Amino acid sequence: MKTAYRKQIETTTWAPLSGGPSGKFFLGTPLVTGARNVGLRIGAGLPEKEAGLVLKSYEEMDVLKDCDALIYSVQADGKPTPTTQALLDHKLWKGVPAVKAGRAFPSRHFVMANYTFAIATVDEIEGML
Repeated sequence: MKTAYRKQIETTTWAPLSGGPSGKFFLGTPLVTGARNVGLRIGAGLPEKEAGLVLKSYEEMDVLKDCDALIYSVQADGKPTPTTQALLDHKLWKGVPAVKAGRAFPSRHFVMANYTFAIATVDEIEGML
């Protein structure tokens, strides 16, 4: 994957996120570990050694401006949780450059609970690339 998608990997910055409580979202996920392992550069100010779940308010959504692509959580049926759907419906989300460019991707394996999820996460990332 690193060879086949080298150009996309080298030229994009990513951020995973999910909905949070009342006007907030979570930046990061255990998915970050898998993403970094395949060479993805993680942006949005998420520290290099941090996997995430950093709580941000919708007003801080401008932190995503350095990202070319976003990954957001969905459930096994492909539908976002109510809190993630609220994020996706918000006007500030719709103004994020990666969203406007059509580069916000759902992930069913956002939590990466085990090796099966980790492998599926890599497959999802490959599809996004």
